[in-house]
Amino acid sequence: MEMQEPADLDCYRVLRVRQEAIVNDIKKAFRKLALVYHPDRVYGRTDAGLHLRRIRDAHDTLIRTEWDKYEAAQRDQQKAQGEGDITRKDAREEEAQERAARESAERKMAEERANREKEARRKAARERKELAERRSQQAAKRAREAQEQAARERLAQQLRAEQAAQKAKEAEEAYQMEEAIRQALADMEERLSKLYLA
Repeated sequence: MEMQEPADLDCYRVLRVRQEAIVNDIKKAFRKLALVYHPDRVYGRTDAGLHLRRIRDAHDTLIRTEWDKYEAAQRDQQKAQGEGDITRKDAREEEAQERAARESAERKMAEERANREKEARRKAARERKELAERRSQQAAKRAREAQEQAARERLAQQLRAEQAAQKAKEAEEAYQMEEAIRQALADMEERLSKLYLA
């Protein structure tokens, strides 16, 4: 049985698959775990991005490993069938083509990963902006409510002051009227006294 490197063993553990897993098993496990730890599904969990990167790196590593195994098996099969009798120049060209294919696949995966991370950052930025806008709107609403409450209190205070002034005015008018009545009665009594004495 082929010995596995420690890094490969860690990748199998990260993706939760057996060492005998094939490419389809690795891809299925990756898609399943990516859904579990995707930031869209675990909003607010700070370690979700770290888990997702570990899962993606493990997937890329095992896919490259399986690709290398496939190429090695193809070369062994060609040699076993007598098709390995090629010149050194042809071998270098074939190796260069294989290396170019691997590098192209790796670049494509890197671009896809960069695009996903870029989109995730854009989404996080939009969410932060929306949260800031909501907080700003809430603060503005609280400020308006506080101003309205202060205006209502000032109006109530002004109304109480006007009522107090009206009561004081009415009391003063009542007092003056009582004084006028007393003075009139006093004048009348004085005139009647004079008439009796006369």
